[in-house]
Amino acid sequence: MAIKNPRSHDDYMVGWICVLLLEMAAAKLMLDVIYLTLSILLIDQNTYILGNIGDYNIVVMCLLAGVYSIISAVIIVIQLLSSFYSIYFGLLVGIGGRVPSSNIDIQLGDIVVS
Repeated sequence: MAIKNPRSHDDYMVGWICVLLLEMAAAKLMLDVIYLTLSILLIDQNTYILGNIGDYNIVVMCLLAGVYSIISAVIIVIQLLSSFYSIYFGLLVGIGGRVPSSNIDIQLGDIVVS
């Protein structure tokens, strides 16, 4: 994983939101390249990890520790879009639990898309 000079704000198309800092650390390890940080607006309080996977430049951010709600997710996305205005895909990625069912048995580690 190499650290390189940053791209411009409009080079990033994917926003990767993590719920836990542990997930953000794992996301950082998934990046092929990590870029140095870019300047952001004063209203943007997020901490970002910038990088890419393949041809996709990605902005990784995390919810505030201990503040897990739809409202906090919306706030960080609004702040993200104020600094990175070319985001086209948003992913909320997190560690899931088990969802037992008589029809489908979803286990820890399974990927669930909704």
